[in-house]
Amino acid sequence: MQVTWQADQVELVVRPCLSLCQWVPTRADEDLFACQGCGSQWRPGAGWTPVDADGHVPAEVRHALLTSVRPAAGAGRADSSTTTGS
Repeated sequence: MQVTWQADQVELVVRPCLSLCQWVPTRADEDLFACQGCGSQWRPGAGWTPVDADGHVPAEVRHALLTSVRPAAGAGRADSSTTTGS
């Protein structure tokens, strides 16, 4: 069984887990990762974080998460609760 999932205007392949997870960057797209166990795909902003079969987040995935951080909605806006002053 295979389904697709939309993240940031790109469809990702999502397949059932086989507990053989090993997430690696793809050669086609530096922000796209693929599981070597089942073939599922992930990219930063997908709303979840891939984990290898040993329970650890791969270093390349951590790096992608840290370099793709986007400001939270409303951050820095005049109507934001984080704005100081009156």
